[in-house]
Amino acid sequence: MQTTGNLGLKKPEGTDVVDIADLNGNADILDTAVSSKVDKVAGKQLSTEDYTTAEKTKLSGVAAGANNYVHPANHPASIITQDASNRFVTDTEKAAWNGKAVTASPAFTGVPTAPTAALAINNDQLATTAFVKNAGTALGVARRSYVYNQLIGVTSETTVNTYTTPSAGNFLVGTYLRLTGTTTVTLKVTYNDPGGAQTTFLLNAQSTPVGSYSLLPCYINTSAGTTITVKATASIANNMFVSSTILEV
Repeated sequence: MQTTGNLGLKKPEGTDVVDIADLNGNADILDTAVSSKVDKVAGKQLSTEDYTTAEKTKLSGVAAGANNYVHPANHPASIITQDASNRFVTDTEKAAWNGKAVTASPAFTGVPTAPTAALAINNDQLATTAFVKNAGTALGVARRSYVYNQLIGVTSETTVNTYTTPSAGNFLVGTYLRLTGTTTVTLKVTYNDPGGAQTTFLLNAQSTPVGSYSLLPCYINTSAGTTITVKATASIANNMFVSSTILEV
């Protein structure tokens, strides 16, 4: 009587008498062996090619409850170990950098802004449109007061030009005369300087023939809040035209 290598089932040979007890014993052995096996599921059977010992060892090393890695949407600063080559930028640093101008000279778009320099400043600071406007306004104001070709239509003293100074300073008073007939002319400038009320005569009761005359500028120093006044007197009415400029220098 021979037996199988795995379960020891009895295998009668040709000269053996078949014993029903041997058959029943084989059946019991098979029944016991089958009961310890996993039920077969269609398409799920494994072989050593599908599931090796190395793979089983690998799976045995996985911690209980382990899941696939999920990469976080946001990274806290603590995720980086900072050193000389690896570090993170804080919101404060980003804000500081964003507030800095580039050192190159790109073509700006939109409406870029810059601090507006004071008018008296003289350095490498940028000149904004506001600075240019203020400078232009200052140049316009610097002329202060201007009168062109005013006819002296009476023989009494006539005020030709005035300007009230906002602060103490130096001024030039320029005068141009055009006479259509010989006339005795008095032309004077009144103002206040630190010494008090002053009167400067450009012409003093001087007979002046027909013609055009550019008088030498009158340079004066004034106090704050004083009124510079140019006054003209002609002995004959409607014979004299006066142009006058009061200019801060």
